[in-house]
Amino acid sequence: MRVLDRQRDRDKQTDGSPLSLFNMFLERCRTQLHVRHNYVTPTSYLELISTFKALLGTKRAEVMKLKYRYQVGLEKLELAEGQVTTMQAELEALKPQLRVAGKEVDEMMVVMERESKEVAEKEKVVKEDEAVSNQQAMAAKAIKDDCDADLAVATPILNSALDALNTLTPQVQEDIKSEKAFTFKENQIKAVTRNTWIYLKFLLKLTNFYCVSSCDGLKVDLCNKKLERANQLIGGLGGEKTRWSEMALNLGQLYDNLTGDILISAGIVAYLGAFTSNYRQVTEKWINQCKSIEIPCSANMSLMNSLGDAVKIQAWTIAGLPSDSFSIDNGIMISRWPLMIDPQGQANKWVKNMEKANSLHIIKLNFNGSRNHLKSA
Repeated sequence: MRVLDRQRDRDKQTDGSPLSLFNMFLERCRTQLHVRHNYVTPTSYLELISTFKALLGTKRAEVMKLKYRYQVGLEKLELAEGQVTTMQAELEALKPQLRVAGKEVDEMMVVMERESKEVAEKEKVVKEDEAVSNQQAMAAKAIKDDCDADLAVATPILNSALDALNTLTPQVQEDIKSEKAFTFKENQIKAVTRNTWIYLKFLLKLTNFYCVSSCDGLKVDLCNKKLERANQLIGGLGGEKTRWSEMALNLGQLYDNLTGDILISAGIVAYLGAFTSNYRQVTEKWINQCKSIEIPCSANMSLMNSLGDAVKIQAWTIAGLPSDSFSIDNGIMISRWPLMIDPQGQANKWVKNMEKANSLHIIKLNFNGSRNHLKSA
């Protein structure tokens, strides 16, 4: 240590005491183990800019799409609530009409009950008249049969009478025409058919009552069913409305913070891929620096939250990627850093499992034909 001490600049040399030499040893160890020089090349800086531009446009489109979906869902819920309010008002407006219709129905039922009694009496009379008519029809048929028999006898006589009619003088014909014609008595016809008219009038009222009551009942039933379905929908999504509102608000804030979040994420991808988790803590300084120059960014910004996809991350962990945040960040950055520091072989196993479905071939540089495999890849 004394030799190393004497090789340093004079202003940095110690006094040669054991304590000073021990402190120099600790400082040298700390410097060699932890101090690393990393240089930002023009290529890496340009990659930072291109990554920032590409990721910012993509993430803005994703966030706006998600926010739009939640906003559309909230609009649908508000529309359903408005329709429920309208249906409730319609149902309330129908209630007075239903009360009036119910009262009219009760009054009509009283009238119909009274008329039904009259109809029953008239029906009894009609049946009696029908029996009498049937008897008269049978008697008339018997008379008809007798008449047919008499007609067979009278036909020759009629022919003789027609021959005699041709011999009538004009004076006799005028006397026959002067006789009064037979007239129907309308009052007698009305009296005979009155019972049938009352029965038909009752049936007409009954039909009209059924149509009116059925229409009102269908309107009320339809309105009640719509109201029930809407209440079930709103009740089932009642808790979702609050959550969707919070998600839409959070997505709006996330959209505002995308500029700083994507800038820091692009810096992590461009610069920190080869560093351990201790060195990646520098992102806290980047966040504070963004806030100091008024670039909006999230307070709990992380690469996994900014660029990670929950479905893909789950598939990665199933394929063998460790579930800690450092490994997940490495999985997100793997497209930028194809050379991996993998002393435990975790990344090697993970890549093989992930690319097994894509016909992955494992080759080494000392294999015969390895160059041909690379050309055909």
